[in-house]
Amino acid sequence: MNIRMKFSKQGEICYIGHLDLMRYFQKVFRKTGFPISYSQGFHPHPIMSFAAPLAIGMASTGEYLDASVSETKSSEESIALLNEALIPDVRILDYRLLPDGAANAMAAMLAADYELTFPENPDAFISLLLALPEFLAQDEIMIVKAKK
Repeated sequence: MNIRMKFSKQGEICYIGHLDLMRYFQKVFRKTGFPISYSQGFHPHPIMSFAAPLAIGMASTGEYLDASVSETKSSEESIALLNEALIPDVRILDYRLLPDGAANAMAAMLAADYELTFPENPDAFISLLLALPEFLAQDEIMIVKAKK
């Protein structure tokens, strides 16, 4: 069976790369005894995937992780179990059992919202700040992300 977790990533943890974040979750799963399924073969690894991992340095209030599990407890119990083992900068926000045949998180993701924040001293961003009103005055700002 497959589950989907929504998690937040704030603070200094946003400066580690995607592969390190995957290894971190694998360690948390082992530490908590979370019933994640493993691939078959000579070098088994946990069956898990992230939806549209963010670039280094980007904090998040809504990233998604899909995992294959052998069994599952209630959402509340699973969230509590994992959050107890996670560092405070990473929190599981939602936990759901997926129906059979559900698309993985990467395929299911259709859009994302981003929020830009600037340091208190904007001297380095003067040209950007001058162009910002015109940019924000647009009715719609479309960004197309091309996939393979």
